[in-house]
Amino acid sequence: MQRLRRHFLLLLFCFIFSFNALAQQTIENEILDLAKAQGLRSGQIGFVVIPVGQDKPVVQINPDKLFTPASIIKLITSWAALEKWGSTHTFETPIKQFKKSLCIEGGGDPTLVHEQVFLMAEQISKVISDPVDALYVDDSKFPSTRQYSNSFEGDQQRAFTAPIGALSMDYNAVTITIKGGTLGEKPEVIVTPDLDLFEIKNKATIAQKDQNPSVQVIEKNKKWTIEVSGHFSVHHHKNYYRSIPEPPLYVGSAFARYFKMFTGKSIDQIEHSPCPPDAKTVYVHPSRPLGEMIVFMNKYSNNMIAETLFAQLGDPVGTVEGSEYIQKMLKDRLSYQEGMIIENGSGLSHRSKVTPLWFTHFIQMIYRDFLAQPEIFASLGISGMDGTLRRRTKHPQLIQNIRGKTGSLSGISTLSGIMDTPYFGKCLFALFFDHAQIPAWRVFDLEKQIFATLMSKATLKENK
Repeated sequence: MQRLRRHFLLLLFCFIFSFNALAQQTIENEILDLAKAQGLRSGQIGFVVIPVGQDKPVVQINPDKLFTPASIIKLITSWAALEKWGSTHTFETPIKQFKKSLCIEGGGDPTLVHEQVFLMAEQISKVISDPVDALYVDDSKFPSTRQYSNSFEGDQQRAFTAPIGALSMDYNAVTITIKGGTLGEKPEVIVTPDLDLFEIKNKATIAQKDQNPSVQVIEKNKKWTIEVSGHFSVHHHKNYYRSIPEPPLYVGSAFARYFKMFTGKSIDQIEHSPCPPDAKTVYVHPSRPLGEMIVFMNKYSNNMIAETLFAQLGDPVGTVEGSEYIQKMLKDRLSYQEGMIIENGSGLSHRSKVTPLWFTHFIQMIYRDFLAQPEIFASLGISGMDGTLRRRTKHPQLIQNIRGKTGSLSGISTLSGIMDTPYFGKCLFALFFDHAQIPAWRVFDLEKQIFATLMSKATLKENK
């Protein structure tokens, strides 16, 4: 009897194993057919899905092939920052006084905004009554850098390639709002924040439709000209975000403007220089907690926050040191495949390489981490609802069923996170596309089709 029982259990195990293997193969083939219909070859997609609580993938397409991760690398930056500092950590920005001068000393806060600089100026106005001859802006903790490859040089004006630095404001970008109006007249140009640092040169006109619209920031003699040209339609209303070439002067100009509002006294000299050695701290502004920074960074894929955090991980600080620090941390926790590279913290790199299987295991490691998991998973976009997933995965079967971090570069699209499926339950996943010559919108449509396949009751019934 026992022999028959063992034989039955063995047959049952073989049946279940064969059924699961067949289901997996069916799903993978269906995904590859969907990719082929969009013009992608089988080698241009990498996809791994692992149910929560398991170690074996239920879907794996090119699991060990190296792909460019793009912005999903921010999840690694998030994890490393939480491991190093903890979710309640804040970065401090001291304001110091030396004789008749003030100095703002950058402490690496990537989330300082002009409204907070306004409050800083208000606090200083309560303790400083004498005129201020000079304001020093100090980013010597680590100077502003733009550690991007040549492929991003044409995007220097755009906010997503804004420089990083120890003293920054408004993510080192200025908001320029263009509003249409009456035909033949000039559009309205609104700059936020409105600082003396900026001069507006409006050479644009209002026409029936947009034609060659251009919004640029041109630096000259520590002044920045915002030049608007081309034709803007009558109903045009759009925000343009442009990077700031010298972040410390940006902060200094805002502080001087607000200080004058509170005291009536001008600060005529703003110098990009380290604080005098004997300067005394008169006020310290704390940043928002790291946990909140990570939510904003990942929901909206903010490169400047990611790279500023990344640069401060190593000792001494710097992008190269941050890369070395993270790679050492990861090698101590996960097996590190040959050829993998983590070049920077934002994903603005075609040199960075990971594999789908390794990245899914990394997400699995976060999921099992009691301290990091709530912070990082709360920072993921919700499909069809918010962040970068609000539109990218807006599909009837996907809304609220995926939490993920997106990534996009020219010819590269990625997505990683957790999804809730009717057949496999909650699953961790990493999806990579290398789609040169194929437009991104087609790949995003394919992405929706792939996840809808995993969510579809019809497909899963067929797999059974």
